[in-house]
Amino acid sequence: RVPNTDDLYMVFSMESDSQDVITARSLDGGRTWENYKLIGHGIIGTPCIWIDPTLPDTVVYLWIHPQINNLLQYRKFAISTNSYSSIYTLPMPQGYQINLSSPGISMCFLQYLPVEMTSIKFIGTVLKAKNPSNLPCLLAIQYNITDPNNPSIVHYQEIGNGDANNPSISYSNVSSRLKFHCVYEKDNKIYYRERTHGATNW
Repeated sequence: RVPNTDDLYMVFSMESDSQDVITARSLDGGRTWENYKLIGHGIIGTPCIWIDPTLPDTVVYLWIHPQINNLLQYRKFAISTNSYSSIYTLPMPQGYQINLSSPGISMCFLQYLPVEMTSIKFIGTVLKAKNPSNLPCLLAIQYNITDPNNPSIVHYQEIGNGDANNPSISYSNVSSRLKFHCVYEKDNKIYYRERTHGATNW
């Protein structure tokens, strides 16, 4: 939901030959929905969405590339102009692949930062992956997308092993300290980890 409005957005995948990634919007709190719009193609069941209270005009969608297991794709939607950006691609860290046999992904998008970093834009994501040893893991990645055509990986780290499920990531920005927060499920317990921007480890 766009904060303090009845404007609702959802993103989902529709099984077809092209594995469509779909978005839909309701302006009346979910009683009626506009026709869905095709925004990309991805792995079934994996698209995620981010709407931030500090960015009331921006909706960001992220999904797993349908054929290539070391690429993510995203695009932004501007509410005020009812327009979509181009589709942009995010690489996985060297040697890592998305775990297509058990996919799961979450993301957050950050545009307004502490004073010393005002021009930098980030995407934070956590997803189920396979590491260079081909072992399943939960991988957290922070991307610099200030230039969306040339994204860079700021930080990445395995934060859970192959038994971790249902990852979710968010962030806080208090007293000029940007901090990412992640929760996931493992062995019927909920785990929480956090990392301050610039820190070496979660």
